[in-house]
Amino acid sequence: MLASAVDFLRARSLAFAFTFAAASLLGGCVRAPLAEVRVDASAGGPTVPRDFLGVSLEYDLVPAYLGTDAAPNLVYRQLLANLGAGTMRIGGASEDKSCWLPSGAPPKGCTYPVTPEMTRAIFATAAAVDWTVILGVNLAANDPAAAASYVRDGVLPVAGADHLRAIEIGNEPDIYPREGLRPSSWSEAEHRAEFLAYAGAIAQVPGGAQLPFSGPADASTWLADLAAFPNGVEPTLGARLALLTVHYYATGICGDQPMSNATIENLLSPKTAGVWRAGIANSAQAAASTGQALQIDESNSIACGGGGPPIAAAFSSALWALDFLFSAAQAGARGVNLHSYGHGGYAPVHVDATAGGYAIHVRPIYYAMLLFAREAAGRALVGASVSSGAHVVAFAVAEGDGVKLFVLNEDLAAAGEVVIRSAKTLRTGDLLLLAAPSLDDLDHTQLGGAAIDPATGALSAPAHAPLAPDGDGAFHVQLPVAAAAMVTLSP
Repeated sequence: MLASAVDFLRARSLAFAFTFAAASLLGGCVRAPLAEVRVDASAGGPTVPRDFLGVSLEYDLVPAYLGTDAAPNLVYRQLLANLGAGTMRIGGASEDKSCWLPSGAPPKGCTYPVTPEMTRAIFATAAAVDWTVILGVNLAANDPAAAASYVRDGVLPVAGADHLRAIEIGNEPDIYPREGLRPSSWSEAEHRAEFLAYAGAIAQVPGGAQLPFSGPADASTWLADLAAFPNGVEPTLGARLALLTVHYYATGICGDQPMSNATIENLLSPKTAGVWRAGIANSAQAAASTGQALQIDESNSIACGGGGPPIAAAFSSALWALDFLFSAAQAGARGVNLHSYGHGGYAPVHVDATAGGYAIHVRPIYYAMLLFAREAAGRALVGASVSSGAHVVAFAVAEGDGVKLFVLNEDLAAAGEVVIRSAKTLRTGDLLLLAAPSLDDLDHTQLGGAAIDPATGALSAPAHAPLAPDGDGAFHVQLPVAAAAMVTLSP
């Protein structure tokens, strides 16, 4: 247990300074910097939407995470509110095993009954934090009438015009054949026909004619031809195709990657990042070619929580998440929803319903979300380049006449000095550190020395350290292993 946020930061700083000084002086030589970073505010990129960041929840998590009529989960609401504007997607694997059940016993094949109290909790939470909802309906059942009943009786009476972002029809239909949900010959064109049948049935309910839809929520085999989906459904749906959705996990979806890949080394490796960066770029280009907004409405570190919480939810996942969020925004994605699945280790926040309320465990990845939402959302990306022999990456956003620079140390062992240079003269700065004792740490992440109070969901004010440039105008930051630095530089 850490004595205090101040003691934690002081101990980290002193220990690192001693190690760095010893290594630098060994043999009478000066150690090269860990990295040199150059920022260029004139190299403009896309603006990160204010509601870029969101969460994704399985249907079976709704009672614990969002609560009930009598006992809403106010702490989870606070954790969402901390992130500012956002989108909550309800779906995932449970989406295609769910059914609308206002009363009675669930029918055969219904693993997750959706009750009126659940839909009230979904939209009451959205209204309380002023978020929007992407709501999934069961496509695997191939029952458009059932989906229309759900929307008519379970959704529209409680949704509110401002909080339903889109109705998602089905979850990962491109892997239905391998899951036994469709024949092996089932094609992308047949999927589009079923999707349109659902949209048509929903459009017939009172108030359904203008409802927005999202899809295809692909994760694997159809991603290479993503443009075929909007090109095939938009002539019928028009503007009601609100979002083009895909899923990406850092190490591949369940079943695509062996569990031997569920390691911190693989999660943070440049090779792994190269794969998902290329995939996101391809999807973003496909969306742009059809005029659609790309939403990665399900994503996280290691699919199905492979490797358990020590791998999927350790501090390494926070570094991965920052890299993923910035990379997705840079590629042109409209937003990202980070997923929570059962007791899967990767959930940003883990919640258990208890007799006295809700037990909340805030995991490291949530701190990455908080840093991104507070400091990057709503700002324009600008140029940042890195020269380093270690695995260090950097991103930057405009901040008035200055910049906010995010430097992520994704190396498993290297640490040291980061030298920051700017194309424009910047004279003042400050440092905010996101850090943990180690890459595999689960419980001691802090942002500027502050930690989330699990009883309230609140974060005390993080501590910023002032920075001044050297005689050449460069800024110097010491970056440990298991850390990310946000450096704000101003004229």
